[in-house]
Amino acid sequence: MENDMKKCPYCGEEIKQEAIKCRYCGEWLNKPEDKQSHKVSEQVDAVMSETATNSSVTEDMPPFPQKNKKSPIIWILGIIALLAIAGGGYWMYQKHQAQRFAEIEKEMDVLADSIRYGNINDAQFKRIEQLAKEGNAAAQCNLGRCYEDGKGVDKDSLKAVEWYQKSADQGYSQGQNALGLCYLDGYGVKKDVDKGIQLITLAADQGYVRAINNLARCYSGGNGVQKDLKKAEELLKRGVEQGDTISMTNLGWIYMDSTLLNEAKAVQLFEQAADKGCADAMCNLAGCYIEGKGVAKDMKKAVELFKRAAEKNNVSALMGLSFLYDNGDGVEKDKKKAFEYCKRAAEMGDPGAQCNMGVYYDRGGIVPRDVSKMVYWFKKSAEGGNSYGQYNLANCYQYGTGVKRDRDAARYWYQKAADQGNPNAKKALEKM
Repeated sequence: MENDMKKCPYCGEEIKQEAIKCRYCGEWLNKPEDKQSHKVSEQVDAVMSETATNSSVTEDMPPFPQKNKKSPIIWILGIIALLAIAGGGYWMYQKHQAQRFAEIEKEMDVLADSIRYGNINDAQFKRIEQLAKEGNAAAQCNLGRCYEDGKGVDKDSLKAVEWYQKSADQGYSQGQNALGLCYLDGYGVKKDVDKGIQLITLAADQGYVRAINNLARCYSGGNGVQKDLKKAEELLKRGVEQGDTISMTNLGWIYMDSTLLNEAKAVQLFEQAADKGCADAMCNLAGCYIEGKGVAKDMKKAVELFKRAAEKNNVSALMGLSFLYDNGDGVEKDKKKAFEYCKRAAEMGDPGAQCNMGVYYDRGGIVPRDVSKMVYWFKKSAEGGNSYGQYNLANCYQYGTGVKRDRDAARYWYQKAADQGNPNAKKALEKM
């Protein structure tokens, strides 16, 4: 084996006899002496690197380093291309996520209207719940509404506040507004007017029109803040600029106030909102025509506006028509129609209409007298907070009309009505 080996004349390491290049120091054992031989050596270098695994001469040599013959410009262009591809992919991902979020938010807006004005089915509730648990702020707010209104699930004030809080924590304006209202009313949380105003202000600052209107109501009524009609006016103008019909209607009411009285502006705003299909604005405008405020009196015009609003199941319009048909103002007197319009409003949950229904069944005439139905509607009205319904129900308990006589129950409902300033209830309490 020793005859098969020799020492490298440059580094002294033992290498094979037939080796032409040292595997340790990399020196050629027979160095080229001219340029031509140098070129040959470069060719040999390239060949050796390609055939290293097949040659017995170089089988024990480590692989030779390859010379990078690509220019720096090519490398730079390659890096730029890779960055462009990566950036394009990220941009497409972001675009996809934005589109998905927009679609979900649109879906949640539709479901929010269903929760407010109608109902939702099990599949819709599960969809809201799923997205809420995934962290979608709009879905979290809707889930809070479901628990507050009992839509798709039993009412639960604590859970409503829990989901409103999650939504508000993400800076979602509708969640902030809903949570603010909870604090204003003490719903599901300890009442904290300052915190409620703070949250609603955050939502209003994002341009959410419902929050703008809620905050304007606080300033116009002095609820939690010092009464400031000018501030309320400024807020509502922001909503009007967005084309919001509720803001137009509420600003119209502001201009009906003696402080900022401008009936012409009020009528203009009511007309603008009514033309956009706002039923509340139609009712307000009808009131202007009835009373001759900002316009000449015109009962036929008022009836026409009430009917347009009634087609949208507006309770105020239904009650307005009931009153007009009952008295024959602007229409031919028709007690039966008056009753039907009142019944529609009562069935929609209006406490005033429910009280009137109790009166209809107490007096008889349009319908047969029915004391059980009378008590039913008075109780609905009383529980809805109507002071006249509370007073009438108290009468029923005091005298045992349609119910078992109960002085404690009578006192309870008289007190409820008196607390709202009902003069008849106050007199009744004094006599008890």
